This record gives sequence, structure tokens and C-alpha cells, in this order.
Amino acid sequence: MIIDALKFCGLLYRASKLVIGDTAKEKLKKGKTKLLILANDISQNSLEEINSLNHHNVKTISFANKIELGNAVGKSNVVVMAILDIKANEALLNKINNK
Repeated sequence: MIIDALKFCGLLYRASKLVIGDTAKEKLKKGKTKLLILANDISQNSLEEINSLNHHNVKTISFANKIELGNAVGKSNVVVMAILDIKANEALLNKINNK
């Protein structure tokens, strides 16, 4: 369920296992990201910037728009999220795949 996945993202954010925005881009560049979450409505320029930072070929998924991603972590709009923990990565993918 997408709602469960969004709630789980909020939990991961509060547990510091998920970062957003510029911090997510920095972790992606350093190779510390296990899973990258992009908003469905990401701009082309932002997408190109993210792709240029993804040197480690981190898996990228997209399942919600920037408002929904932002609401999940208590922010207004979030375009990019990065999961930093492998177990959290697996758990989120299970939630998304069990629609």
C-alpha cells in the first residue's frame, strides 16, 4: 500500500535512516545511499542533476508526488529522499510491492 510506504518513510526519517533534499544528494554522491526515492513530478533539471550524482547506480523508485513525500516527513515539498539503511530499504520495497 502506498499509504503504508509513506508512513514508513516518515518513521525512517524520524529514525535518521532516511534523508531528504540536499542531504540526500550529498549521501548519493558519497555512495552512502541504499535506495533513492524521487517524486513522480520531479522536474527534468532536478532529474538530470540526480542522475549525474548517481555514480554508484543506486536503485531509484518513484511512487508518490512531491507533496505526498513532503507530508510523509512533515515538510512542504520533497523531491528526493535517500534511504541509508539496507534493512529499511528492503522493508520499504516490500511495502510498495505488496500493493
